[in-house]
Amino acid sequence: GADSCTGGRVALLGFAGELMTFVGPPKYLVFDTETGGVDPFNDRIVQLFIATADALGNLLETWEWVINPGVEIAEEAASVHGYTTERLAKEGVPPANALEEARNVFLRNRGLTWVAYNLVFDLTFLDVEFERNLGVSTFGTWAKDNAKLADALVIDRRKDKYRKGGRKLMNLADHYGVPYDEDKLHDAAVDVELTAKVTVKVLDKYGTPSTSEQSMWYTKWAQGFEDYKRQSDPKFEMDGKEWPLRKG
Repeated sequence: GADSCTGGRVALLGFAGELMTFVGPPKYLVFDTETGGVDPFNDRIVQLFIATADALGNLLETWEWVINPGVEIAEEAASVHGYTTERLAKEGVPPANALEEARNVFLRNRGLTWVAYNLVFDLTFLDVEFERNLGVSTFGTWAKDNAKLADALVIDRRKDKYRKGGRKLMNLADHYGVPYDEDKLHDAAVDVELTAKVTVKVLDKYGTPSTSEQSMWYTKWAQGFEDYKRQSDPKFEMDGKEWPLRKG
């Protein structure tokens, strides 16, 4: 359904189905979006998954929405996550319904640490969608100024900057020893579970930096990346150097 909510018992079965002996109180609110493209100001959210997680990264309560935005979904995007325009017309709920429910989940859990992998992507998409569909323009700004935020990508890239290899979620899962099924990635539900486990490993190792620290690290990385790309393409420009929220 649009709001498939499950209780804490689910967390007794961990990522690979192993039995967990301990499920703690919620510490994190983990979220992930699948979208119709990579431009948050024009593309739309087609799947949103949110979960609370305990200190070990076990998911507790989960919410999932498949959303029909009423616009064409590019084949390139659909080939990544499987949500075609036709499928969304059958399975998706209206954006305003889903987003109103999701906003209430965020508000109810505003005291937890909010977690997403490459958080600026998901938070900016949500901010734009809340304004487009609900007329709410303060979500992203409130999160930036008030929420405790943690982005394993930003932290790991800063703290272990010279490590070779990619920095996709599955690369970090490999590095930190978190198992996953590669065939199931790019489903928001699977990505949230993996994000929770990977983030806990990163925070256990490096601590949880403030939003302003992560923002500074992201901007510094983005500027460096832009400088690097400009060596071969002088006109290259990063889409945004801000974190955790891009402004169009």
